[in-house]
Amino acid sequence: FSQKVSKPSFDLAKAKKELQGVNQKISEYFGKGDANGLASVYSSEAYMMPDKGPIVKGKENIMKAWSGFINSCKSSGIEIGGIEITIKELTGDKNLLTDVGEFVFISKSGAKFWKGKYIEVWKNENGKWKAHREMTNSNESDSTNNFFCLSSKFCFTNLKTVCIESSNCVSYVSGLCRSK
Repeated sequence: FSQKVSKPSFDLAKAKKELQGVNQKISEYFGKGDANGLASVYSSEAYMMPDKGPIVKGKENIMKAWSGFINSCKSSGIEIGGIEITIKELTGDKNLLTDVGEFVFISKSGAKFWKGKYIEVWKNENGKWKAHREMTNSNESDSTNNFFCLSSKFCFTNLKTVCIESSNCVSYVSGLCRSK
């Protein structure tokens, strides 16, 4: 006689709790200004696709981009206290998850800045969920002249990317970038 062996089903609710834990760590890394910690949540072959910016590929480049962002905020008088990340929809299986949600950065004083939305593909690497593909999009208006930079290549208005290459920026001084 034959007996059917059932495979354990994938627990999406458990995966969501795990991602919420990763999101809490992301908030803590931002609060500490820890770009290395931020890079640690990405997969070995991650892509980060910021709003109006070029693709940032690989953990080292992602770490550099976040380091530039953190330093730009500091030099502009903004000390990041954390980030609120809200998962709105989660689908997937034991290998890949797709997460759609919203985010808002919070300063150490409690002020909220740079609200946006994202879509993220998470990859299971060695039993841990890692951000594999990330695309963010700001909810902020383009009608401001306040610029912040991830680096000389990634500049934001209201923390939104507008200067893609340093040649597109008139100046990059003390973390402030002025568009041509």
